[in-house]
Amino acid sequence: LLYIVYCKIKYPEIVKYQLIRRWHDYKEIFNFAAWSGYGTVAWVGKAQGANLLINYFFGATLNAALGVANSVNGILVTFAGNVGSAITPQITKSYAADNIIRTESLVIANSKFTFLLMLIPAVPVLLETEFLMNLWLVNVPQYTVNFIRLMLIDSLVVALYAGVTNAVFASGKIKLYQFIVSTISLLSLPVAFVFLKLGYEPNALFYSYIGVSVVSLIVRQIMANNILHFDTKRFLVNLYIPAILVFISLLPLS
Repeated sequence: LLYIVYCKIKYPEIVKYQLIRRWHDYKEIFNFAAWSGYGTVAWVGKAQGANLLINYFFGATLNAALGVANSVNGILVTFAGNVGSAITPQITKSYAADNIIRTESLVIANSKFTFLLMLIPAVPVLLETEFLMNLWLVNVPQYTVNFIRLMLIDSLVVALYAGVTNAVFASGKIKLYQFIVSTISLLSLPVAFVFLKLGYEPNALFYSYIGVSVVSLIVRQIMANNILHFDTKRFLVNLYIPAILVFISLLPLS
């Protein structure tokens, strides 16, 4: 309501109320909202599904470890996600102007800088997780250190396709994209369930999450190529290979 009032006062020549009678316009908006919502459900399902699976197989004690891991991961993801907030409007503007080359460049920059910004705090956390947890907590719950490390690796993989999703949303062609990538994301739950049911350790939950995130990264790139006609080779050369090389170059530190 405050947005409406402010814009009505500030931009009276633009903000005018008019009843739209074309059903097609409503249908387009509702479809976009519905498929966008499906993606959100998948994201929440993946996040909260971890709690349900851990609680089901290992009891409430390990949920404490998962809660700590979520807190640490959430801080780093939010920190790195600020890049997307700055670049997303430019991606939308470039796509609307039919400037695919600039859109592509911005998507690569979005994903690359999100990954690198997250890597800056993630590396010391990955290397000294145990030390940091002992500073923060008196009694560190079992598996906390492993959960944090694996969750951060999963988030780093997810960061590599941050810009792709923004570009697809800018195009408005999200139905097939959201259905496929969100369904793949949700598949991490049954995959993790099978591993845990077979008697694997709690870490298997996040191994399955990481595996599904890698598959999702590949599928998103293929779909970006089909929907937006992005150059996959350019993404390999300017985004994926540099990101992997930077990450590998840091491994000797461990």
